[in-house]
Amino acid sequence: MATIKIVTVILSLIVTGLGLTSQVRKNYSRKSIEGLSGFYFTILAVSYTFWSIYGFTQKDLVLIIPMTLGAVMSWVVVFQFFVYKKSTENIKVRGTIIENSLSDKSILKKVQITGTKLSGDWILHSVLVNENIIPELSRSLDKGPWYIHLWEQGKDDVIIVFKDKVFNIKFSDKSTWTETVAYGKSIGIPEKQLNFPID
Repeated sequence: MATIKIVTVILSLIVTGLGLTSQVRKNYSRKSIEGLSGFYFTILAVSYTFWSIYGFTQKDLVLIIPMTLGAVMSWVVVFQFFVYKKSTENIKVRGTIIENSLSDKSILKKVQITGTKLSGDWILHSVLVNENIIPELSRSLDKGPWYIHLWEQGKDDVIIVFKDKVFNIKFSDKSTWTETVAYGKSIGIPEKQLNFPID
């Protein structure tokens, strides 16, 4: 019986400790809760909380340990909904979108186009983008050697958007570029094109 309890605690900790913790880290790194259900995580947090309280009333560590951890991490995700929704609501970053690089051009309806020009066969749109649609913008890119870089005027932070992958770098600190440049080169983008100008 003791063995079953130990295995149960370990498996529960893997789900709550690793699963929810990785979601919290992912939300933090991308500063977004795009694609997540606030209702689901609220119900999850409440459920874990009541199971934790029940565990304490029963003095049952099999319930107390994983359910308390699950409650804490679930409430952290709920808190992130308020933080990241508020932080990205009004912030707009600027950049250039090459229309030819998009597999789903409907994304252009969700950005503010401030100018358009032709460069050979390419259609280039100067845009202002709400940060909360960056994950959707990433999904809208076509596969291949494409990227979009976005920045806020007067700030050092630059967001590099590839197909299904987003990086955050500091323009003034080239050591933060390493992973981004390596990824860009891995999908066929010449290094000289991975200079991310923000003028």
